[in-house]
Amino acid sequence: MALSGLLDAHTLPVAGQFFIEIFCGSAAMTLGLMLSSVPCLKPWDCKYGEQFDVSTEGWILLQLIFAGRIISAHFGTPCKSLTWARWPQLRDWDHPLGLPGLGPSAQKLVDTGNDLLDFTWQCCMALLSMHAYFSIENPERSWLWYIGNFLDLSEQKGVAMTRFLFRNFGVPFYKPTLVLHNTPTLHLLRAVSYTHLTLPTIYSV
Repeated sequence: MALSGLLDAHTLPVAGQFFIEIFCGSAAMTLGLMLSSVPCLKPWDCKYGEQFDVSTEGWILLQLIFAGRIISAHFGTPCKSLTWARWPQLRDWDHPLGLPGLGPSAQKLVDTGNDLLDFTWQCCMALLSMHAYFSIENPERSWLWYIGNFLDLSEQKGVAMTRFLFRNFGVPFYKPTLVLHNTPTLHLLRAVSYTHLTLPTIYSV
């Protein structure tokens, strides 16, 4: 069985302290850490079933954080309503939590996005309070980086921003991506201090 199939088919053993990938997509980070013998919980994503929906079951992850079982977490928080690439925009500089007067379907998309943002922030603050580690990944051009809770999170002691230039094999363009984190390894990739007004000064890898 392929390793990716293992994630889909089995519950990973739970004993000790773990890394977890939340909103995992293809779960590439989990696979890489498993290959490096890092203890991992099964990654969380709605594609694995309703029991992995953080809007109803996220309290389980918060309990595991406060119990000291989750000591590192990576969040690939969905950016459907957050990306600057979508049109029409659902947010702007004056309304980063959502434009007024949106239609029902657009408002539902914004509300869902805000709920996922709030869950991400709660988990990161919980991890910080437990002296554990977190990382949040989103496109560089995402409204996430301009929402108050995440601006405040970026100012916490030990928290930093690292910029990556992702590119699929053979594709001529890059996708600038930011990771907000308190992870020592990612700190080594930073060349200068981060401010939200000087994105080009972030070291790229």
